[in-house]
Amino acid sequence: MTLSAIVLSIVSIGVVVTMSLSLKILRKHGSTPMLKGMAVLLMALAVIWFGYFVVLLFF
Repeated sequence: MTLSAIVLSIVSIGVVVTMSLSLKILRKHGSTPMLKGMAVLLMALAVIWFGYFVVLLFF
């Protein structure tokens, strides 16, 4: 396994964990606008992270 593959797997695990956490927050406190915004922000950050690393690895 190369270093880039290891990094990519770690990042993807982080993305999955972040998304599941934000979904859990949404389910528990869906009525709170601030928490909903934070969950959406976390998801967006995770996706941006993932895209950034994919771009780094392939270009």
